Amino acid sequence: MIVVQDTDLETVKTIFKNKQLFDACLPDEDRVQREVGTWEPDPNGVWDFLEICLNDKVIGIVRYQPLSIVAVDIHPAVLPEYWGTNMTEKFMPKVEEYFKCNTKYHKLQIQCPQCCKHTIRAAARIGFEIEGVLIGATYWNEKIENLVMMGKFIGRK
Repeated sequence: MIVVQDTDLETVKTIFKNKQLFDACLPDEDRVQREVGTWEPDPNGVWDFLEICLNDKVIGIVRYQPLSIVAVDIHPAVLPEYWGTNMTEKFMPKVEEYFKCNTKYHKLQIQCPQCCKHTIRAAARIGFEIEGVLIGATYWNEKIENLVMMGKFIGRK
């Protein structure tokens, strides 16, 4: 059974100790901090977190932050052993349910470097549509990259 629920910063830190996941999901400035062993989820930062559980085991995290009063920017991340297993299709309905039932958001947004084709394909498979591209708007792997904006309506309250 898959459950998506609130989590604590210790759980976030534990999941992101996986270097492969950390490097695949977090921006360059976080990677630099990890290299010197200083990365901690910021309790006063802009991101909040949910945990993704499979049969009572935490297998991933959803980072999220308000984008506007009706839209939330999300970034789901699962441990590498679940990559390529269609896990996104399995847990995203629970993420949508969480936001429908616990917030006033009616739109989910994903911002992704254009070079991360796997993320763009996965988001498209679960109903996200490309809404625009911000040219040269982010750094990824020490390169300036375009930022793809994808969105999905999840219902209105």
